[in-house]
Amino acid sequence: MSKVAIVLFVLVGICHGLDIEAVLERLESLERKVAGQGQVIAAQAKHIEELELKVNPDKRLVFNGEGPIAFTSQVSPRVVRHMHDGDGVIFDRVLLNAGGGYNNATGSFTVPLSGIYLFAVSVFDHMATAATGNAKIHAEIVQNNSTIGRVFAHADMHNRDQGAETVIVTVNTGDVIWVRVVDNNDLGLGGEFYTSFAGYMLWQM
Repeated sequence: MSKVAIVLFVLVGICHGLDIEAVLERLESLERKVAGQGQVIAAQAKHIEELELKVNPDKRLVFNGEGPIAFTSQVSPRVVRHMHDGDGVIFDRVLLNAGGGYNNATGSFTVPLSGIYLFAVSVFDHMATAATGNAKIHAEIVQNNSTIGRVFAHADMHNRDQGAETVIVTVNTGDVIWVRVVDNNDLGLGGEFYTSFAGYMLWQM
């Protein structure tokens, strides 16, 4: 209740010869009732939200009203030269980073919220040249240090090749998802946005 309403209530009480203390006690009682009703309404709203999630689980795509988790990144140089077994791929160009989990300085995505996620990777193999390195790119999608997907592209002296992989996995808050080159040394990785890394949360857990 506003201060103006309280003053008016007290003045009305005085005009009608009412006991001021009784009037104030009555006001305090009304305020407690209003506060109690607010708590009941909040509890009911939470219960309704829980029921809606059971009926419509797709609402979990948005967490805590803050928005989705999703990112898309790409390799922008024409070629990344002389990559070696175990090297992480740096996807330097960021098109989307909703939720802030992707780091284009490291090429890794740190999971901000546990759930079921989709990750998609494409790699573009550069033609084999002495200046850039050999062909035949093998790459892995990695969760922390465990392989969860593999990608292959095999170019030659005259033609380039592109491979892609998509995985849907359960991840936990703090897990790091990244892409590394494996199996071969001195490779040329093609860029120009053909090599890409993207992911988004399908379901919060």
